Amino acid sequence: SVVATFVPMYMGNISLNIMSLGGLALGIGMLVDNSIVVLESIFRCSEEGDDTVDAAERGTKEVAGAVTASTLTTIAVFFPLVFVEGIAGQLFRDLALTVTFSLMASLLVALYLIPMIASRVAVPLSSREDVVWILRGYRESRRDEDRSFLSAVFRVPARGMRYSRAWLAINWHETVGMALRGLGSSAKVDGETHHHNALQRGGAALLMPFAIILFVLQTLLKLLATFFISLLFTGSLVVIGLGWFLLTVFRWATAVPLAVFDRSFRASRRLYEVGLRRVLSFSPIFLLVVIGISIHAGSVSLDLGRELIPPLKQAEFGIRLQTPPGTRLEDTEIRALQVERLVRANPNVESVTVEVGAYDSVSGEERAENLASLTVKLKDPERTAPIQESIIDEIRGRVMDVPADRITFTLPSLFSFNTAVELQIFGDDLDRLRLLGDDAVRAIEDVEGLKDIDLSLKRGYPEIHIVLDRELLTAKGLSPYQIAQSLRTEVQGDIATHFSRGGEKIDIRVKSDRQRLSSLHDLRNLSVVDGNPPTPLYSVASIETAEGPSEIRRIDQRQVLIVWANVEGRDLGSVSGDIDARMLPLSRNWPQGYYYVLGGQNRELETSYGGLIFALFLAIFLVYVVMACQFESIWHPAIIMFSVPLAFIGVVYVLDWFSINLSIVVLIGGIVLAGIVVNDAIVLVDYVNRLRARGIKKIEAVVQAGVVRFRPILMTTMTTVLGLLPMVIAGGEGAEIRRPMAITVMAGLLSATVLTLVIIPMVYNRFGGRDRA
Repeated sequence: SVVATFVPMYMGNISLNIMSLGGLALGIGMLVDNSIVVLESIFRCSEEGDDTVDAAERGTKEVAGAVTASTLTTIAVFFPLVFVEGIAGQLFRDLALTVTFSLMASLLVALYLIPMIASRVAVPLSSREDVVWILRGYRESRRDEDRSFLSAVFRVPARGMRYSRAWLAINWHETVGMALRGLGSSAKVDGETHHHNALQRGGAALLMPFAIILFVLQTLLKLLATFFISLLFTGSLVVIGLGWFLLTVFRWATAVPLAVFDRSFRASRRLYEVGLRRVLSFSPIFLLVVIGISIHAGSVSLDLGRELIPPLKQAEFGIRLQTPPGTRLEDTEIRALQVERLVRANPNVESVTVEVGAYDSVSGEERAENLASLTVKLKDPERTAPIQESIIDEIRGRVMDVPADRITFTLPSLFSFNTAVELQIFGDDLDRLRLLGDDAVRAIEDVEGLKDIDLSLKRGYPEIHIVLDRELLTAKGLSPYQIAQSLRTEVQGDIATHFSRGGEKIDIRVKSDRQRLSSLHDLRNLSVVDGNPPTPLYSVASIETAEGPSEIRRIDQRQVLIVWANVEGRDLGSVSGDIDARMLPLSRNWPQGYYYVLGGQNRELETSYGGLIFALFLAIFLVYVVMACQFESIWHPAIIMFSVPLAFIGVVYVLDWFSINLSIVVLIGGIVLAGIVVNDAIVLVDYVNRLRARGIKKIEAVVQAGVVRFRPILMTTMTTVLGLLPMVIAGGEGAEIRRPMAITVMAGLLSATVLTLVIIPMVYNRFGGRDRA
């Protein structure tokens, strides 16, 4: 099934990545489910007395409909992922298609390959001439001479020599012997002697060398063929003998455990039968208890944390250093090196890469001299990745003493997401936005789990404002254009001519000596009008230093200030709720036209959750439609769908127990679960309907179907759970994404299986219709 999956994956341009391989890992446990049900049915028919071929045929026919329905219901849950918007739909497309392809392959294997293999009949050994001489000699000794096993084995070489002599005699007779007979003077045919003429004897003499060569070649080829066949046969015997020995040892070693397991299984199945007969009489009480547990699980689910994607820990993080605007590149480097020394002092750090004059990836600014970024890699990722947060907290406490405007920590991501928290404040005045942004930072900075708060509207770069005195310029007969042009020539220079080199023109710019403009005082005394005496700039203008805006950012054509922050140690949903609780009373006092929106991953979270909830209900509907078509009934699929809430009972309690937050990964697992958990109920209800069609009473059919399907239900559940176990315990990049999905499916399957074996028979007994008269 796995190998066959690669063909449609290739046709669908699906590469091998962590999601498609995760889909294969997710499907491994489900791939054998269909084969288990078919093979168990064949085995049961064989136990009932059918021969090999009849058991394979009847066993497959009895479960073919149920297996097809269960596979189609599982496939149906992946179809709604097409309608999921946001990152969830892009993220899980490869996984959904991979699982779909693998399940279709497993259905074909279960319905065609498994019955074909199970119906094979053993071929008896034969001792004909074309059989390997070792086996032929052994069989003839046992059959013709009635010898014992060891005696027949020891007689094999002697019989081999006899076979060799017989073959050599035949080969000699058919090659050299015929040529020799041709050289003779006469031959006896049908009792009469015929004399050969000289021409015939001459022809035989010419053929004699070819006959000898043919005899030698045939003998050599026979020797080579016999040698290699004997070698291959002996090697096969050794392998088979070793396998038989290991199998015998394994049988002896596991005889007691298997016997205990077999007795325990038979006892548990008998106990289940007796218990099921008893509890069917109290089904209303049990159903009310299950409904109460479901309501409690629903209340527990409301307290679960919410996040977009589980945080990925890769033993790597970044530090962004921002010094005051206008800081020289050399000064920024000195402070970056101070941070580097403090980071390297941590024994868990393997390497630190420093870039001064870094690009501000958060605010989108160009390269600036007051920015520096450090990339930190930790030693032994398998050991340090789980404790990465504590290492970052320790380093954060050290580097915060370095003089800088702002120091923030960033985490790499396998996927391109927005910042965890983006508080967008809209308004028309930049100065007012800056004040509101500072108020917002003070309001939310002590929210638990909020780290590295940063503002998009930062301190601007220093500027020099020159305000010309137009009245004074008019009195002196000067124009503002003359002054501006003179300043431009002095500061920026003019292009006097071009220098041509190799077809490329290089500007030759003429401007003042930099030493004449090294300070604000030099600028004030700069002559802006040629003449005697010169006219300094300060005599016709006022010169002031000011701070320009760092950026002007707009969203939907409105000016906006953004407050960025990371989330650590807490789920995004809870942090966003606390931010809303702090910002709502604060925003009531803002001027008209100023408001805030919580964007970033929170907006993506809402979009993805809405799409996934819709996909979940659509998946449940599609599963119901598939089962309604299969059973040609509306009521029986409704009984089977009762297993879906039973599955989510276990999911909620396990997530709460292990402190796993709700995320799009968990919701995808829930969608997958909606198609898987009904498989056991389909197999159970399908067999109940078959028994009732044979005239068996409803309560007896329910009990008998539960006992018969007890083994395949447990087997399919355990294979799926064990198939998902490596996804839970395996590490590596992307493990944080795979693990919650696997835990969700495992918890739901286990709880649904336990409750399906008891609750579904109760529901069927109460609402499955009356017996036929």
